[in-house]
Amino acid sequence: MSGRLQSGARGEAAQLECAYAPIVRNRPAASRPGLFRVVAFNAAGGRRIDEAAARLEREPLRDASIILLCEVDWHTRRSNGREVAADLAERLGMSMAYIPEFGRIGKSGRAESFRGNAILSSVPLDEVRAVPMPNPHPDKSDWVRYGFAGNFAGLIARTKFRNARLWIGLAHLHSRCAPAARADQMAAYLEAFPTEGAAIFGGDLNTTTTSLMTRTAFSLACASMLANPWRYKAPQGREALFRH
Repeated sequence: MSGRLQSGARGEAAQLECAYAPIVRNRPAASRPGLFRVVAFNAAGGRRIDEAAARLEREPLRDASIILLCEVDWHTRRSNGREVAADLAERLGMSMAYIPEFGRIGKSGRAESFRGNAILSSVPLDEVRAVPMPNPHPDKSDWVRYGFAGNFAGLIARTKFRNARLWIGLAHLHSRCAPAARADQMAAYLEAFPTEGAAIFGGDLNTTTTSLMTRTAFSLACASMLANPWRYKAPQGREALFRH
């Protein structure tokens, strides 16, 4: 899997930095019979992660080889202080790599709780790396409004299934910015992605096909969903990130 940056994106990506380092917890490889299965979903923090875990323990999602989790909390109030990705990985007997994107600064002056994304794998993960991505609206994001500091960051890890090396990629893109800004995020992410070897990429791309930064824009999008619902089921023509 490979990508090409738009003009000017390469220099911008080189100046970005991740606010926090990945957290990796590996376990011995677990046997997963049958098909190679990949599951991806947005956990909305993780308040209902026990329900999600119960679903992952039933067919057809049972014995997933890879689980890609977007928007999973780490010690936040809304998830009852849990390490959501780590708890799910322990329950399912999987290895885990978690990238905190945005952290809430506590009384200690340091970030004490986080929102981020995670890769769970039935075999250990190595060469785990975080990839910074541009924030299209750093002063108007929900993260700033709710007291979180940090930066958008994707995740890359390598693993080995049945003697075959495999790169795993994960990204959670901005949900309200214009499509061109999401394309910039994807370009920055792919600049760091390995260009050789088998790979799987997934996550929450938030391909809304429009900007949702204002109440008016949000209302117009809702009206458009009623008038032309197929637009949102096939976003490829309106979201430049797919060209990358």
